[in-house]
Amino acid sequence: MVMDITDNKTHTNGLLNGVNGTEFCNVVSIDCKYVINLSGYELSDCDIGVLDRGLKFVPTVLPRLYELRRDVFCFNRKFNLLDYYSRSVSEDIPLEDVSDNSISSDDSFYSCHSHEGINAYCKLNIEAIKVKSDFMPPQRNDSITNFNVSLTYNVEKEFYIYLKHKNDVRYNMDKKEWECLNKLSRKMELIFKLSNKGGKLVVLNYMQYLKMCYKHLNDEQVFHYVRNVRFRNKAGDLIFFDENGESRARYDIINWQAFPDGSLRTPLVGGYDSWALDGHELTINSNIIMWNTENKQVPRSMCSESCSPGYRKATRRGEPLCCFDCVPCAKGEISNHTDCVECFHCPEYYWPNDRKDNCIPKPIEFLSYVEPLGVSLCTSTIITCLLCSCILCIFIMNRNTPIVKANNRYLSYVLLLGLMFCCLCSFIFIGYPMKLTCMLRQSAFGVIFSISVSCILAKTITVVIAFNATNPASKLRNWVGSEIPNSVIFVGSSVQFLICITWLISCTPFPNLNMESEEGKIIVECNECSVVAFWCMLGFLGFLATVSFAVAFLSRKLPDSFNEAKYITFTMLMFVSVWLSFVPAYLSTRGKYMVAVEVFAIISSTAAMLGCIFFPKCYIILLRPELNSKEYLIGKSGISSKAL
Repeated sequence: MVMDITDNKTHTNGLLNGVNGTEFCNVVSIDCKYVINLSGYELSDCDIGVLDRGLKFVPTVLPRLYELRRDVFCFNRKFNLLDYYSRSVSEDIPLEDVSDNSISSDDSFYSCHSHEGINAYCKLNIEAIKVKSDFMPPQRNDSITNFNVSLTYNVEKEFYIYLKHKNDVRYNMDKKEWECLNKLSRKMELIFKLSNKGGKLVVLNYMQYLKMCYKHLNDEQVFHYVRNVRFRNKAGDLIFFDENGESRARYDIINWQAFPDGSLRTPLVGGYDSWALDGHELTINSNIIMWNTENKQVPRSMCSESCSPGYRKATRRGEPLCCFDCVPCAKGEISNHTDCVECFHCPEYYWPNDRKDNCIPKPIEFLSYVEPLGVSLCTSTIITCLLCSCILCIFIMNRNTPIVKANNRYLSYVLLLGLMFCCLCSFIFIGYPMKLTCMLRQSAFGVIFSISVSCILAKTITVVIAFNATNPASKLRNWVGSEIPNSVIFVGSSVQFLICITWLISCTPFPNLNMESEEGKIIVECNECSVVAFWCMLGFLGFLATVSFAVAFLSRKLPDSFNEAKYITFTMLMFVSVWLSFVPAYLSTRGKYMVAVEVFAIISSTAAMLGCIFFPKCYIILLRPELNSKEYLIGKSGISSKAL
């Protein structure tokens, strides 16, 4: 539907004067206050009531967010297309980049209306306008991009303000009238015009209207008289049209000069003539101009310097509007042109640059393998893992020696494998967080460390049972064997396993984009989902370590040439110290440093257990083989070989 709501007088009356029964078919005139129907379409009483309000009537708008976003997107697309094709012409971009169906329907319509095709006034190029183009040009202009972002933000801001006050809005059309208005808006065969006489609204058939327009516009008699008009106006200027149909544009520039005695002069100081020679259209005699200033110089139009991008204008109280201060934009806000009245926020994933005149993507932060901190942690993890592998190989190669067989060599194998996997689980913490790594890293860390600490507790209990089983009357002689250590490991790891499984089922950890911890950064981290489950897992691990430390501490003075309880006591002391210091460090850091603190605690506690328990044995095996004998151990401790 085409609706002309301008105040300019139309040619409707002229068209109507030439209308007869053969020009318009099925002409039906409805006598009412404002509407004359000449279209042949039967208007209902509701339609007439809506049109009777006039073309200047503005219905109360019912905004919808999706419609606003659609309109803003279409506007931004047209803006980008205008910039893209204007650049394409100047940059000689190949025409192959232009979509075939991006031709405007208006261009296709008017192109078929040449002077030779007057009679075929409605012959449109249907194929060219059948498919609407969705071509979106690449964004190459930062100014246009920033303007589009600002426009989208301001439109949505106004919409949410409207939502707060929508109950106060009074609508000037009821539901039925809205339905009639929407129905008329879809009638593309109708056109609505104001008549020159009487001021009534005339409803016409669109195609018949076009036919009459072309008939009047291509009247050779009218063009003949208009083209050859030539006269002088009251100022004595000759008025006529050139070969392009353009008339002469001429303006005088005068200077208002007021004097103390109240007199006023207006001398001619220059002029503009569109038909002057190139470069001489505008002429000004600056020597005649008199400025109303003390030094007779060109006055400043503003009392303050313009605010550069990154600043906004703050009006000074009690002074003219041209006097203001330049205030830097607040955090998270920018202004991208001079003399900005207010700054606007960057989109969600963007942050202002240092000059606060452009929005740039926020940097993404996580503990990476390539940064120095990640490389150092990976190197430490690999070295510790290789040490575990080497010590395991040494123990397997010397598995029949007394120092390896003492205190259950199979427990030593399991403990070394556990420490090796403890090191490897550090790699799950490093790198870009994904769903799988977030699910596994805390659970794998908790279960593997529980197995390792349970092995140490089992070794400590084995030492206590072995020393007390030397008394023939002791009931602990019945507990000598592998059942007790295996049970301790099974119970300790099973409880931790149940805690982790419950955690994963009830509230699974997931990757999260944290934009609140640090301004201007996107921290990619794993959201543990349940803080209670995380601290329950660490709490049980601390409980196992505390029990191991207590048992080892009580048995540290048992006589033996190689009493392992002394080393276990020191091992658990270091283990507990590391994880106690981990808690405040973990809670006081954010982002990748929080992950680095946990990885460091894993590596340091693993190295402590490896160094305090196995390094002394490796020292005897490799450097003091004379001490690696059954006679030496029995001679110093007095323990029977069966007990060993």
